Amino acid sequence: MGHVYSGVDELAKGQTPNAGSGECVDLIKEYVSGLRGRTTATWRAGNWVMEAGNSIRRGTAIATFDKNGRYPQRHTGQHAALVVRVMDSGIWVVDQWRNNGGKITMRLIRVPPPRQQRNADGSFPNASNNALAFRVIE
Repeated sequence: MGHVYSGVDELAKGQTPNAGSGECVDLIKEYVSGLRGRTTATWRAGNWVMEAGNSIRRGTAIATFDKNGRYPQRHTGQHAALVVRVMDSGIWVVDQWRNNGGKITMRLIRVPPPRQQRNADGSFPNASNNALAFRVIE
């Protein structure tokens, strides 16, 4: 099911200042009412976004998770965003990060070529930029 922000189209225009500190999770925590006040340690992995495809609602909160279905508690290597559209080639998202000019923006996170999709241990290389790594936040 997931958590949805219905105003994602306004954010996609690229005119809204970054939320909070500018970290990706601050966007989710500020705009998605069901996740406000919750730490990322409480987030759980739902459906794989690319597998669910068009059944994912516009504005759904998504993130990369570890193999245990938890949001990684590291300084780098994980990401959270809002879905604009899911396509075979990737996911159009609204997201933010500290060094993106201070604005919430829209971008395409692509499905990488086959050899770059997964590491030998099943983890995702460059998960923040790999559409296959994203799951719905529950």
